[in-house]
Amino acid sequence: MNNTKTKRIISTLGVFLLLLILSFPMKAFSEEKPAVVHINIDFVENLFLDKYDVDVFFDGIKIQTLAHGKDYQDDISTVTGQHTLVFSNIKKPEVQWIGTFSASEETTISISFLTHYKEIEVREYTSFDDAAYKAEEKKKAELKEAQLEEVRKKQQFDRDVNALRNLSDPEDLIVEQFVEKYKDQTIKLEGNIPAVVNIDGENKYLFRLGDYTHYSDKGADFVIDLAKIDLNSTGNIGKGSNITFLGKIQKYDNQTHRIIIEPDSLTKRYETHLKPLDTSSPGLIMAVQDALNKAGYACGKPDGVAGKKTYAAISQFKRDNGLIEEAAFGTALLAMLRVAEPKEETKAVVNDQSVAENPNTSNRAAQQKEPVSSYVLNKNTKKFHYSGCSSVRRMKESNKVYYSGTRSELIKRGYSPCGRCNP
Repeated sequence: MNNTKTKRIISTLGVFLLLLILSFPMKAFSEEKPAVVHINIDFVENLFLDKYDVDVFFDGIKIQTLAHGKDYQDDISTVTGQHTLVFSNIKKPEVQWIGTFSASEETTISISFLTHYKEIEVREYTSFDDAAYKAEEKKKAELKEAQLEEVRKKQQFDRDVNALRNLSDPEDLIVEQFVEKYKDQTIKLEGNIPAVVNIDGENKYLFRLGDYTHYSDKGADFVIDLAKIDLNSTGNIGKGSNITFLGKIQKYDNQTHRIIIEPDSLTKRYETHLKPLDTSSPGLIMAVQDALNKAGYACGKPDGVAGKKTYAAISQFKRDNGLIEEAAFGTALLAMLRVAEPKEETKAVVNDQSVAENPNTSNRAAQQKEPVSSYVLNKNTKKFHYSGCSSVRRMKESNKVYYSGTRSELIKRGYSPCGRCNP
């Protein structure tokens, strides 16, 4: 009897505990955290017949009665999880709008609505996690600051480079400071190659900042180490080239006071389309023509008019002195000619359609009774031109071939003369 009683008591307690568990809110077992919900309500005013006030309920609890057309803002303390927001007509509660949302530790709800006779229309409803929003805003601010920092670094780098460009003393302490500051960093420099120098039996490019000027001695000296770059990939780069250097600073040479730089790439910055003489300055042209004749590059009687013979002689002078076509203009060209050593008479240009003969081919040219000239070939069109021809300046570098030989040899090889410069 006692055993039966005991069993009944235990059974009753078990049922009671089960009912208690089932009736206990499940969200009590969830990981709820305190939360704040920022509510921003834009109540749009409507016409007379659709005008009425609205009660606002949060999770079934009335938090506010809104007079028609009046906006509302509130901060509600609650817990994380799902919540319900209800708008209802104060006179006809069945006319209502119900919305649900998930609240994080900080959430903002923005709602724009207006009332109609039979419904409440929500025009705009946004809910976003403030913590995520703030994290995103912080990320944006950090990115903006990083971008600004990059701009500041670039501006400082430009100032440092400008200081080197205007340097008059290559032994100035700022050269070493520049190396210490930017060593092993990938940097980009705009400059030129004023000379090719031989160091320890290897040819290297001397590099200076800014555009090429023959007589400039300002600025820090850089030496480009060519050991790790394929010169065939750099195109027609040489003395007088304006180039973009991309690479790293290796070291500062205390003996020569030069900065040794190692390139990742060397790119010709631009090709000028200007002729080496200003045609509006006959006096300068006559001076250049006179200097060309004296230097052994015959271009006829100085007359102040830059014709084919003048430009052909200038081109030959540049090639003989290791200059590219884009180098040396105007007064700089004249200065170079005046200090140039005269060529032997046998090497001068004597034919209207020829340029100065190559010293190594003068005997061969005499035997052939046809002058050896220098031309620019276009591999694509199979045309040959004088170097001063306007077609050459528009020609792609990949199609250019610099050639020294006779006109008839080129024609035998399938090339035809340009109709513009008529070589």
